[in-house]
Amino acid sequence: MTNETEEILDKANALSTSGKMDRALELYFKALHTTAGLENENKATILSYIGNTYYAIGNYDTALNYLQQSLAIEQQIGNVLEQGAILNSISQIYSAKGDYDTALLYLQHSSIIRQQIGDRQGEGATLNNIAAVAHAKGDYDTALNYLQQSLSIRQQIGDRQGEGATLNNISQIYIDKGDYDIAITYLEKSLSIHQTIGYKQGISTSLNNIATIYYERGEIEVALAYFEQSLMLQREMGDRQRESKTINNIATIYYERGEIEAALAYFEQSLMLQREIGDRQGEGATLNNIGQLYLKIGNYESALSYLKYSQNIRSEIGDLRGMANSLNNLSSLYLALGRIEEALILLQESISIYERIGYKYGLYQSSKLFTSVLFELKEYSKGLLQFGKTEEIARELGLHDDIAELKDKRNQIVHQIGIEK
Repeated sequence: MTNETEEILDKANALSTSGKMDRALELYFKALHTTAGLENENKATILSYIGNTYYAIGNYDTALNYLQQSLAIEQQIGNVLEQGAILNSISQIYSAKGDYDTALLYLQHSSIIRQQIGDRQGEGATLNNIAAVAHAKGDYDTALNYLQQSLSIRQQIGDRQGEGATLNNISQIYIDKGDYDIAITYLEKSLSIHQTIGYKQGISTSLNNIATIYYERGEIEVALAYFEQSLMLQREMGDRQRESKTINNIATIYYERGEIEAALAYFEQSLMLQREIGDRQGEGATLNNIGQLYLKIGNYESALSYLKYSQNIRSEIGDLRGMANSLNNLSSLYLALGRIEEALILLQESISIYERIGYKYGLYQSSKLFTSVLFELKEYSKGLLQFGKTEEIARELGLHDDIAELKDKRNQIVHQIGIEK
């Protein structure tokens, strides 16, 4: 690699790290031009950088194209180490799109390569990502098993940054299960490691997740303080992608406080950042959140506009999980408008996607709402059947409080319609 190319890549990487993705891409393509006519390691590396940058901004199909080009060159020249890394990167695209089965195939391939060549650091990262797929599918026990394996490897080789990341990911499983005390113990360990090694990105992530726990507990002022600490670090680093997400979280706090105008202002600020850096996935999520806000305050026309816009973006980029979320929220809007039959159709679509990708928590939410609609339509037999499915999913997810609540509601319905238990 020439000195000129190295200099271009250094500048591009710095821009990418600071969230200036469009400018980073310009330089990556400039560097790629210097490899014209070549099929070597340098070209493969640059193609990989381009692919990962497109992934970061939610342009999944373009990202996949460049990563596959990079992988083909690495396979041609026999660079096994980089093949493991690229396979891992490709898996993340399929995970983001909600295609968990394909993601798992790439991760398993990556894991085999990394084990064969003794790439312990890469193996720890891949196990961590396999756990993320299991987590997304609601298989918490499998996820924890892989995370413990990843943690063990990272501790053995002294990968402190990786150790902190895995501890953070373990905490997310306990958050989803509602075990906040255990979750915060893991987060405090993660935060301590990141502070010790001075890894600001890890610190900001841990602070964000600690804030989430306080938010879930209803301690929104404490949550806001943690979010603001996280935001300050992200702005110091110039990490605009994570900054936009934290601003989104802060908007939610203001909404909970009943400060609707302030919440909207923060959502719009987040949306502006996401559009500036080309983060399509983030844009889809923020539009969805704005739509939900309008739904809750009864501005149905605006809610419909934002939710449909969100759905269109998520459909364009192939974000299946996001599509299902938007369909679920649109169904809530149609219910509020009294358009029950349309709501049922959207809920069935949402459930179908969740079942296909294996995202159990989303499936639980849509199934629960579907059950309520069936009862509202007085379709009691179908409703009770769906109720049983909903309760089974809640049990699989370990949502003990929800199970008790579901049973109470079921008993009320049974009593109301006079069916013997």
